[in-house]
Amino acid sequence: MVALQGCVSAGDRYANGCPNDEVCSPSTPDGLLFSGPALGDTILDGTIRPVADGGTSHIEILLPGGGFFNLPYLASSSGASLVVTGQDGDEVAIEGAAVGTAWLRITDDANALYDRIQIDTAFLAALDILPALGESLPNAGEIALARGEPASIVVGLRSATGERLIDDSLAVIVNGGPTTVATAAWDTFTVDAAGESASLTFSAGVSDYVVDLPTITALEEILLADEYELSDGYSEVVCFEGRFGIYTVLGVPWEVSIDGMPPVAAIGNCISVEATGPTVTLDVTGLDASQTFVLPVTADATKRAFAKTARAPATVLGTQGERAAAAANGAPVR
Repeated sequence: MVALQGCVSAGDRYANGCPNDEVCSPSTPDGLLFSGPALGDTILDGTIRPVADGGTSHIEILLPGGGFFNLPYLASSSGASLVVTGQDGDEVAIEGAAVGTAWLRITDDANALYDRIQIDTAFLAALDILPALGESLPNAGEIALARGEPASIVVGLRSATGERLIDDSLAVIVNGGPTTVATAAWDTFTVDAAGESASLTFSAGVSDYVVDLPTITALEEILLADEYELSDGYSEVVCFEGRFGIYTVLGVPWEVSIDGMPPVAAIGNCISVEATGPTVTLDVTGLDASQTFVLPVTADATKRAFAKTARAPATVLGTQGERAAAAANGAPVR
């Protein structure tokens, strides 16, 4: 595991000096840094997060200022809520054994402290499905999948207060049907569902959660995924959101034409736009729907190019999927 030191957590000794209740080793006068599993919807964020009760995590030990921690050491826990299950090089394996808080202590063979970090174990109260980093969707609704298209999802484990938890032994089972799942990272999965829904069981902490994700064959509307500022002479990444009722649809195969040029495939749900002239016109298509966006270009980068309140509905092209056709005709949608 390799972590950026800007995305890690400081040990107690690093932040506050040698703790009063410890004898500290002279080998690490500046203490240590620690990095844990990153979340699939963040960029290399190794901040130490609570472990789900019954779940596991792996903690990397880092030297301040860079370099590998290669001193001989012993890893131990100060309390029953956290159990050290192994160590391999500069990585420590831990398990959340009970709800509570404990120090993960890193010491030399004489029990002198290199540094320590406090880690909570929390009850896993909820699980939600989020877009992965490949799709920029800051305003996503409930999640659905584009039928027959690979879509990346992140499984968010949450405490009773909504805090994100870690269980890097998270496992998934497909509950029958024409669905395949591949694991991309501990909390990130690529799902390809050819049926009307993808039924998945996730095992995390001490619980199993069944998640049914509907699949969509035709979008009802296409929106801009966020507000954008286009400044003359600069490039801006512009992203799109496919909607079907309350659902944000992941895995849409987007194509975008910029100012009448031949369409190109988007990267995820985004495309890079070079702003020239008074406006930029984007013709966006995906899952039998299309939408044209005309974005103003300004020399003033502080002005918003497109307000969320100005979002226009999509125009449906070609043959609609059954669900979209039913909705357009006023029929109830399953």
